[in-house]
Amino acid sequence: MDNGKSKHKIRPFDWRDLLLLQRLQAHGQVLDHKRAQVDGVYPLRDALHTYLPLVTARRRTLVVAGNNAFVQYICHKDSNRVRLTYLVPAPTNAGKAECWTDLLEQLTAAVGEQGIHHIVAEARHDGPEMELLQRIGFGVFTRQVLFCRATPLAADDDLPPLPGLRPWRSTDDWGVRLLYTNSVPQLVQQNEAPVGDAFDPARWPNRLVLERDGEILACLVTRRGRVGNAMRMLMHPEADVYAKGLIQHGLATLRDAPHQAVYCRVRRYQSWLKTPLDANGFEVASRTVLLVKHTVVRVIQPEWNRLPVVEGQAEVTTPMVPHFSKLDTEQTGVD
Repeated sequence: MDNGKSKHKIRPFDWRDLLLLQRLQAHGQVLDHKRAQVDGVYPLRDALHTYLPLVTARRRTLVVAGNNAFVQYICHKDSNRVRLTYLVPAPTNAGKAECWTDLLEQLTAAVGEQGIHHIVAEARHDGPEMELLQRIGFGVFTRQVLFCRATPLAADDDLPPLPGLRPWRSTDDWGVRLLYTNSVPQLVQQNEAPVGDAFDPARWPNRLVLERDGEILACLVTRRGRVGNAMRMLMHPEADVYAKGLIQHGLATLRDAPHQAVYCRVRRYQSWLKTPLDANGFEVASRTVLLVKHTVVRVIQPEWNRLPVVEGQAEVTTPMVPHFSKLDTEQTGVD
C-alpha cells in the first residue's frame, strides 16, 4: 500500500516482526485511553493473540518494518469502522512525526481497500498527536473526560433504594437502542460503534437498566480489566435525579473485583454527569478528543456531462411510453 511518500509498504503482522514489536512496544502513542487504563498496553501480546490459528480476535496489527513502525486497531465483525488503539513511534520529534503521519496515510489506504469507511482515534486535547491527526484529515466529532475513583465501593456501604433498577434482559435491547437514539447526538451516532457493540454482554458482564412506566431511562454496565475496572453509563438527561444512586449501584457490582481503580468515560453531551460522579468520589483523570477520518467521500451533487453524439446531430424525439394490455397488467401486477 505505497502512498508515494515512502518506499516501504504496510502489511499485516507475522512472525518476522516479533523482535521488532518487542523492541518498540514501549515507545508508542496510546490512541484509546480508557482501554489502556483498564486493560493495560501490551502490543506484542495482542499481536501474537491475533496471529494464532483459530483465533477470531478483533484486534489487528499492521507493520512497516523498514520504518520501525506499526499500528494496532480494533474492528468489530461486519463493521465498516475501525478504532485505533496504539501506534509506534510516538510523535516526540519532527522525524518521528513524519513517520507517524506516513504510517497513518498508509493505514488509511490499506483499510479503505478492505471496505472500511471510518477510522476513529482518541487524542489528548493538548497532545502533539491531536495536531498531526488533524493535519492528515481527521476531524473532531466529540470531546470526553475520563473520571477515576481510586477504589471500588466498600462491602459495608449502604445502597440507596432505586425502584425500577434491574438486570438488563435481552428484551431490553430495543428500549436501550431507543434511549441511545434520543440521547446521543447524530454526529456521534454516525461515527462510533453501534449501540449493540458498545454494550456487548460478552465484554460487559454486569449490565443494569433503570425502567419507569415501561420506558428505559438509563443503562449502566461495568467490567473488570487487567489493571483497572470500567463503568459506562447512558442516561436520558431528564433522568439526572437518579444518576447518583445509579452510580452507587454500578460500583456495587465491582465490590468483589480486585482492589483497583474504577474508570468512567463521560462525553461532552453527558457533562451533567460530572456532579454525581464527583459526589461518588470520582476525579478527572484525563481530557481527550475523539476524531474520525473518512476513507470515502460522499458525493453531495453529481456533475452531469453531456453524452457524445455518435453520428450527425442530436434530434428531439417523442418519449416512448410502454403500453400494457389488461393481460399484461394482471401478470405483472401493474395498475
